[in-house]
Formats: sequence, C-alpha cells, structure tokens
Amino acid sequence: MRTSVYSSSVVALGAGLLVVLGSGRLDLAPTALAGIALGAVTWLVNDRSPVQRVSAVVVGLVACWVGYVVRAALLPDTPAGHALSVVLTVLLVGAVAVGSGERLPLWAGLLGAGVLAAVYEQTYVAAPPQVLSTSTSTITGLLVSAVTGLVLVSLTDPGQRSRSRGADGAAPQGPSEDGTATTDQSTTGQSTTGQSTTGQSTDSGLGIVTTEAGR
Repeated sequence: MRTSVYSSSVVALGAGLLVVLGSGRLDLAPTALAGIALGAVTWLVNDRSPVQRVSAVVVGLVACWVGYVVRAALLPDTPAGHALSVVLTVLLVGAVAVGSGERLPLWAGLLGAGVLAAVYEQTYVAAPPQVLSTSTSTITGLLVSAVTGLVLVSLTDPGQRSRSRGADGAAPQGPSEDGTATTDQSTTGQSTTGQSTTGQSTDSGLGIVTTEAGR
C-alpha cells in the first residue's frame, strides 16, 4: 500500500508539472497523463527485466507509427483502411514478440501501440497528409512524459528485485523427495529387521521343541 501511495503521488505531481512546464514549445500537455502513466506502468509490472519491457514499449510505438504512415500513404481514408492499419500494427508487435522468443513481452508492445493510437488518432484525422510532422511531435511529447513517469516511479519503488526477493522468502521449504524416499526406505528396513528378528525367534523356539522331543 505504501508503494501505491508514493507512486501515485509522484505520478500526479509529475503529470501536473509536465502540463504546466510543457505547455510551450514541446506542447507536452496533450500527452502528459498518457505518457507518464505509460512509463509508470512499464516499471511497475514485474514481468521480465526493465530493459526488455522498455524495448517492447518502443517496438509498439514504432509499429503504431508505421501503421499510421502506411494508412496515410497507401490505404483509403475509410473505416476499412483504418482497420487494415490497426491489423498491421498488431501483427508487427506480435511478430517482434514471437521473433524475440517472448523476451520482449507482447503486452508491453501492445501497450505502447495503444497509447500512441489513443493520443494521436484525432491529430491524424485532422490532417492525414501531415502525418510525418504531426506524429513526430506527438511521439516526442509522449516519450518525454513516459521517461519522466518511469524515472519517478523507479525512485519510489525499486521494483521487481524487492518483490522477487519477498516471493522467494515466502516460499515454503518442504522435505525433499530424496529425504522422503530415504525415510521410507529406512522405515521399510526397520520393518524388515523386525520380521527377521521374529523369524529367528520362531526358528529358535522350534529348535528347542525338537531337542526336547528327541530326549
């Protein structure tokens, strides 16, 4: 709970500062919350290393950008053209995830692509021929905000290392299979010894009876 309080506080503060300070040349205000949330989530999700997660997010951003460029240059300005660009984007992200042997997680790539599409779609619709200039501006603002969120949250939550250690420490340590097998074998050996002793006692009794009968 403490980590959630700290992380949400710094994300709120960072987003507010980005809106206030980035309202000038960089125009960070439209992408401030989406970008800083993207960076925060990329750090907080404990799946693979931070470098792999960040790389997958970048792959998603690039795939989404390629989808918009192809949509503007080759596809018709219709719902069908939009749908084809979306399919292309998702297929590119999936291909990279599979090609990397899932070292670059699929969820992070889809997250990056989805965030860029969410903040850029209306800008693209307003002027499709200007996709190169408008997308560059949007991606720059999104990256600045995402890096800010990633750094701020990493300072409040050292991340997956502490959680991994806690999980390892909480894991119960039961008896090993070898130990169980050894105990079973020992018990079986004791039973065998008991049976052998009983057999020896029976043989001795029979011998005494036989001797008495001979006399």
